[in-house]
Amino acid sequence: MQSVEILKTYHSFDLYILLKEIREKRELLYMGYEIFLKAAKQDIEFEKNAEKELLVFNDWTRRMYVIENILIERQGYFPSNITDKVLQYMWDQMKHSKQNKMIVHKNNCNEPNHINTDCV
Repeated sequence: MQSVEILKTYHSFDLYILLKEIREKRELLYMGYEIFLKAAKQDIEFEKNAEKELLVFNDWTRRMYVIENILIERQGYFPSNITDKVLQYMWDQMKHSKQNKMIVHKNNCNEPNHINTDCV
């Protein structure tokens, strides 16, 4: 896992992808933990495995919280659910925004909706 400072340099889109992957990993780890916990009723050795699985799960949970906090700092929220459809929409928006070039007009007082204090 990268340091928080390095993660802060990542584009928000990349953080969304990381967050999605971490959440999927956590889900699998928790399912494994539950399986070991059920098996621990039969054999004490499974209880040790369940404890190890829980430690790994907690590590991935901390990673998830770090990324969520970075997103909160940037945009005031983090997504509760990240689907492929959401990621595709974000990607399309980024591509579209790069196609439209911003043009700054100077002293165009005759244009509609123009706000310039220099125009009297």
